[in-house]
Amino acid sequence: MSKTKEFFDNFAAKWDEVNRYDRSDADFRRLVAKLGLHEGSKVVDLGSGTGVLIPYLVEAVGNSGMVWAVDVSEKMLSHLSRKFPKKNIKTVPVAAEGLSSIGTGFDAVICFSTFPHIDDKPLAIKEISKVLKAGGRFLIAHFSSRKEINDFHADLPEPICHHVLPDKDKMEELLLNAGFKITSFTDEPLKYELLAVTTKSGTRDSGFGTRKPVNRDS
Repeated sequence: MSKTKEFFDNFAAKWDEVNRYDRSDADFRRLVAKLGLHEGSKVVDLGSGTGVLIPYLVEAVGNSGMVWAVDVSEKMLSHLSRKFPKKNIKTVPVAAEGLSSIGTGFDAVICFSTFPHIDDKPLAIKEISKVLKAGGRFLIAHFSSRKEINDFHADLPEPICHHVLPDKDKMEELLLNAGFKITSFTDEPLKYELLAVTTKSGTRDSGFGTRKPVNRDS
């Protein structure tokens, strides 16, 4: 068992009590709107935890759409299933590094308050690219800036104290190598949002410059 999985399994029962977001429904709907979902869409909530985004994603995809709630912690997903017993929610206990096991052809992947906790970030981003259809959207989002996130994690116990959100240049490199084009980026107090789309082929333009893909995973 990975230390990250063990940490979140141990907190699953009380997660909703200790991890509350002082944000309105409008704030969550604004995030989900960036995914461009519609009736019938297929979306992955990567690192879904106990399901803070689930009501908004289900609302966006409608009765004919599907939400895949993916998390490394089976205990987190167990709580999610009890809270949201809907037929169009599928829970999958798998790490981000094995995401392609769920299939392909997804319209969007959202990674809310999760990306720093992924152990192998280069591999995970490549897996995310695999599951998305051409032009599919990938959103990394937090209700904190990169500095706020990293400073907060630094004061937490192992292994979370080592979990960081990479800087913009590193994120650009990782996404570029996995076939993504960054379409928008915001990093400011109480807000971090990085939106990218898959290109699937050809030279990748990150939107920040004209770099060519780099063959490096670290």
